[in-house]
Amino acid sequence: MSYNNPFSLLQLAIQSLLRDDNLTISSLKDLPAELFPSLFLVAHTHRHWETLKALVQTWPFESLPLGALVPDLQPENQSFKAVMDGIDVLLKQEVPPRCKLQVLDLCNTGKSFWRM
Repeated sequence: MSYNNPFSLLQLAIQSLLRDDNLTISSLKDLPAELFPSLFLVAHTHRHWETLKALVQTWPFESLPLGALVPDLQPENQSFKAVMDGIDVLLKQEVPPRCKLQVLDLCNTGKSFWRM
């Protein structure tokens, strides 16, 4: 019996989380920071816009290199819109958020970040 490229534990965890967006969103505050980049990539690829929005609101890093992920940053791009909606929610909060996001990098840099 041969197994060609079995899923890693990380991939299985992310697949399981993204089966239910509400579960994912409610568990973000308890997830380790190491899961965020991979979860963001899969949510972006599979068009989980509400999850992307929530990921931005709880982002555990100072920078989000969005330009490396979405080369065509147009206002009608759904990933870009979800990220901007998440930032909008952060700006409207009266209580300081737990989010550490300081820089939204829109340049096509930071590719090594997504391979973390």
